[in-house]
Order: sequence, then structure tokens, then C-alpha cells
Amino acid sequence: VTINWLLGSLVVGSVLGLVGGWTAAFVASRIYKRAPTWNGRTRGGRFGNAFLKLVIGRIGLRAGYFCLLFIIPYFYLFAPTARRSSNEYWSLRAPASSWLARQWLVMKHLYRFGQVLMDRLYQSLQSKPVFKSNPNGIENIIAHQNGVILLSAHAGAWDLAASLLRNDGVRSQLHVVHYESQGLTFNKVKGADKYESHRALVSNVEAQPVLKIRDILSRGSPIGLMGDRPVSGNFELVPFMGRLAAFDTTPFRLAASLETPLLFTFGFKGRSDVYDFFATNARIYRYSGESARPLQCYAWLTEFAAQLEQRLRAYPDQWFNFFPFWSARPRAVAEGQEGAKTAHYSLEELSTPKEPGSGKGPDPKPSAVTELHL
Repeated sequence: VTINWLLGSLVVGSVLGLVGGWTAAFVASRIYKRAPTWNGRTRGGRFGNAFLKLVIGRIGLRAGYFCLLFIIPYFYLFAPTARRSSNEYWSLRAPASSWLARQWLVMKHLYRFGQVLMDRLYQSLQSKPVFKSNPNGIENIIAHQNGVILLSAHAGAWDLAASLLRNDGVRSQLHVVHYESQGLTFNKVKGADKYESHRALVSNVEAQPVLKIRDILSRGSPIGLMGDRPVSGNFELVPFMGRLAAFDTTPFRLAASLETPLLFTFGFKGRSDVYDFFATNARIYRYSGESARPLQCYAWLTEFAAQLEQRLRAYPDQWFNFFPFWSARPRAVAEGQEGAKTAHYSLEELSTPKEPGSGKGPDPKPSAVTELHL
């Protein structure tokens, strides 16, 4: 009897152990599974976003900020991708901080993001500007209003800062290329913008977007492009905050092919009602040889990433890529598009860039790119 009981216990225990282990692994995979790439969708649902829009419109912006005190803890707990991505960012930005201190930074990070989104939403409901601008380098844009590429990133609120530029002498209509996603997006939540006559949106997933961009530039209108979320196979892995990250080569390839001036622009939330806008000197990017084109794109992107990193030192809580930026695959690679794989890096090597000549880690050579024929 004792032997039978022992054998039965071993069998039952083994089965229960396998079932329990499989269940735990399945639950963990659902909770901790990393998104392969950014998908452009917003969180909160239609009702929640509509409620916040109502609060901001009827009571005011401060009431919206107050609501964030209850919303942010919820997202900290139930938006694991955003939480992990913010942790990844702060582990690079503040590596000496403890885990507990880093969680406080993550909460403040999410709160700042919520503030910027509410500022954008609140401005869209107004017919006049409600924020002030602190322009730095605005003369660089005014001098090139007959067609210029404004390259920025998802940090701060470049679009809101840029919306205030017409009060500082920028009269041309600004076209902004944006990613159009399925499902609920911030532009759908925001709806029609009463203060949007200065700006037009261009989808980067519509038919022949490059040709439309070329047409806009040929008409002498400035166009805004983002360089930090490549959705096609045109990207390079460049050093950024001590690791390698994928940045989009399309803006530089366009600028070089069309011989159009390109400058870097950034906008960040300063004090409560002021947005700081920065614009570098415009530059004409030219290829010096057919075989050197990938190397030149790599060098140009490295300059842009370094400039972005420098700006983030002054505004560390305004990096708004809430997906695994350093470990995510660009969208084209994740979806298996042809020609979208890098030639010199594997996913395992992305976190270990080496110093030139050190003999450790992958050699930071650029990947092969397909040239534009415009």
C-alpha cells in the first residue's frame, strides 16, 4: 500500500508540476512578452480618452494634470511594455540609481508624457495659441522657407513647439510626415485641430509617400520628418546612449538626392506654459561617391543621434519612445519585409558596440541600403 501510494504520489506530483509549470510559463509569457516593435496605437480606450478630453475642455488643463495623478499609477502597473521601456531608458540615463529610485523616475517619466499629451490636446481645442515659445535658432528656418527638411525625434513635443513658430516669423505651411496606424491613435482622439491651418499631415504609409514628399519640397514648403522610428528597411544601427539603436536614413537620403537643406529641430516642454524650440544650422548633404553612400548615411545619422542625446541631457524626462527602443527590431524587419535586414549586426550584438580598434564587440559598420532614384 505504501509503495502504491508513493508511486501514485510521484505520478500525480509530476503531472501537477508539469501543468503548474506550463501555466506559470504561459502567464509569464503573456505578461512579460516584449512587443517586437512600435505599432503607433494609443492606450486608454475611447471612453477614457473622451472623458479626459471633456475634462480638459470644460474644466481646464490643471484638472487634466490632476487626473494624471490617478492615471499614471494604473499605467505603471498595467502597461508593462511602457514600464520596461522606461526602465531600459533610465538604466542607461542614470545607471547608478537603485531599482527603487529608478521606479520613481519611471513614474515621473510617465507623468511628464501625460502632461505633454494633454498640452497637445488642450491646444487643439483652442483657436489661439495658449502656450509661449522660446525659439532658439528660429532664424535658420526663416532663412530656408523655400523648401527645407526639419528632422526631429519623438522627444518632447516637437509638433506643439513647431505650431507656435508662425508667431515667430515662419509663414509657410509646415507638412509633418506621420505614421498611420490601425486602431485608436492620438490624432483620432484629438480630432480636428482649431489651430492647425499652419500644419498638414502626410501619411508615410500611403501610396508613393516619397513622391509626395518630393512634391511638397519642390513647392517650397518645409516638411518635418522623424528619424527615430524606422518603419521601412532604410535604417542604420548607430551609437546612442552607449548602445546601438536603429535610426531612419530616409531623411538624409531624401536631402542628398534632392539637394534640399536639412536641419535638426527639437521642441521640449520648459516651464508650465512655455515650450523651448531648437533649430540647428541648415546643411546641404551631398554624396561624395557611389560606393561611399552607406558610410556617409551612417556618419550623418551618428551626428543626429549625438545631437538628440545632447538635448536629452537637458530634458531627460522627455524621451517618449515607450517601446523597447534599443532591443526592438525595426518594423520592416519584424514584419519580414524583403531587404529590411541589416548586413553586419545580429540581434544578440546590438547591446555591445565597441570602440574603434578595441577588438571587442561588433565593428560599427553601416548596413547596406537601397538608394533612392528620384
